[in-house]
Amino acid sequence: MNDCIFTVEEFNLFIKGFIARLRELHYVPEDIGTLTATIGYIITGKVNEE
Repeated sequence: MNDCIFTVEEFNLFIKGFIARLRELHYVPEDIGTLTATIGYIITGKVNEE
C-alpha cells in the first residue's frame, strides 16, 4: 500500500466515521470483510484478491 493516499491514522478515522454514518442510515453490513472489501474497491477502483 505504498501508493495509498491515506496514512493509517487517517484511514482508521475514515473507517470509523464511515461505519458510524452507515449505522445512522441503519445499514450495517453482514460482516466486516464485506465492508472492507467494498471500501477498498471504492478507494482503489479495483478488487483486492488477497
